Amino acid sequence: MEILTIIQPIWVIFIMTMLFIRFRVGVAAYLAYIFLVPYMNIEIGEFLLQWNFINIFLLVAFFVHYRNVKFIEFDLRPLIPFLIYFGISLLLIPFQDGVPSDEAFNTWRMQVMKYMILPFVIWNDIINNDDSLKLYRNVTIVCIIVAVLYGLFLTTMPGINPYMIFISDANGVEFNMAYAAGHSTMSEDTTIDEVRIFGRI
Repeated sequence: MEILTIIQPIWVIFIMTMLFIRFRVGVAAYLAYIFLVPYMNIEIGEFLLQWNFINIFLLVAFFVHYRNVKFIEFDLRPLIPFLIYFGISLLLIPFQDGVPSDEAFNTWRMQVMKYMILPFVIWNDIINNDDSLKLYRNVTIVCIIVAVLYGLFLTTMPGINPYMIFISDANGVEFNMAYAAGHSTMSEDTTIDEVRIFGRI
């Protein structure tokens, strides 16, 4: 669906622009993107925008946004359990078997960037600005409502997920029809009686 290949880059450009113009609007738009779009693989000219690039961009925008604030509190306490987990994972990399250390470290680095930066930014923005909590909460609620309504819509579909089919195709990803239909196995002879309950949502 060609319109998705247009909407995605525009949405990402909007996020990146607003992060430096109206920071909280940019974060809210990024939060909505995470909830509603499963892929971040945007080609703009010679640039390939993926999750970690946007996360680094977000972190830079966060510090730029607060650069002139004299009294700002940065809080890492909610992230400490995750920091411990990633720290232990890093220490275990040299002792694992089957995966080259450089590949394992690269995967570890990408996971840290993907799962730590956004929570850090949102949490610290919220504790320093009460209006941010209301905005992010409302965006989250709207996205949850959209996801629930679409999930209910999918219960009426015969093993088809139109949005995932179109968005996967737009991002060059092969859509797994067997999984979407809720098959407990991927064999071609699986019958409708063997599918998972609500497996196609």
